[in-house]
Amino acid sequence: MIGCFSGDEKLIWATAWEPYQELFQGVARCLHADFRLGGLLPGETKQIRGKMYVVPADVRQLLKRYTADFPEHIKPSR
Repeated sequence: MIGCFSGDEKLIWATAWEPYQELFQGVARCLHADFRLGGLLPGETKQIRGKMYVVPADVRQLLKRYTADFPEHIKPSR
């Protein structure tokens, strides 16, 4: 997941994909969360899923939602 706060710090915009390839913050105003297809053979289909979050600026609540939406992205604790 990658995201940013609004200018007034009241909101967070974030996005996440599965499968994902890379997260990137560009110069100035761009954020990338690139999904990964890895190419397709003729007649082949693949599925991706993604979420875009526009939420109040509560990082804990956002992480809770993200964890529920993408449990496979969370490393198991020891």
